[in-house]
Amino acid sequence: MTRRWAWAEVGQRALGHAPHSHWKTTTFLAGLTSEGLIAPFVLDGPMNGECFKAYVAHVLVPELKPGDVVILDNLSSHKSQEAARLIAEAGAQLAERVGAKIMNTVGTAADSKELARKPPR
Repeated sequence: MTRRWAWAEVGQRALGHAPHSHWKTTTFLAGLTSEGLIAPFVLDGPMNGECFKAYVAHVLVPELKPGDVVILDNLSSHKSQEAARLIAEAGAQLAERVGAKIMNTVGTAADSKELARKPPR
């Protein structure tokens, strides 16, 4: 963390250094089940389509069980037909293919009203 305050003699400027640009990106992926995390994966860099396909093929698919449902966000690299095929071959389903309605974390007023009308289970 960069210091936000510094001490200096009265009338003197406090000098210091702060990092800028050239940040490193670390990406973490994992599956969340009722039993806990499965298929953890750390990538030194940003996610792209090829990395995601490799994760699905070599890390996620061996951990999936028939009947599991996989939910992905709308990152463009997650919209791979090959990854969807690998998940389906493992006996799991993508949430969009089982008819699940996944709400945005922000949601909209229409979503809130629809949920308010539904009786609790």
